[in-house]
Amino acid sequence: MTVVAYIAGHDHACGYYCDHKNIHHLTLPAIVESEPNTNAFVTVHVYREYLLIEGVGNIGTYR
Repeated sequence: MTVVAYIAGHDHACGYYCDHKNIHHLTLPAIVESEPNTNAFVTVHVYREYLLIEGVGNIGTYR
């Protein structure tokens, strides 16, 4: 099994890093930064060539 990505939460500033083994590290923004009475979440779509992380609310979309 090979690791290609590590996704974590939460970080108030959000963050991304690709290490020397080509593993992508993504820390999602803190949901507590959302406006009251709103949603914030992601859906991860897994494809052979890439991951698509589709954000809603204050969370962006990443590929």
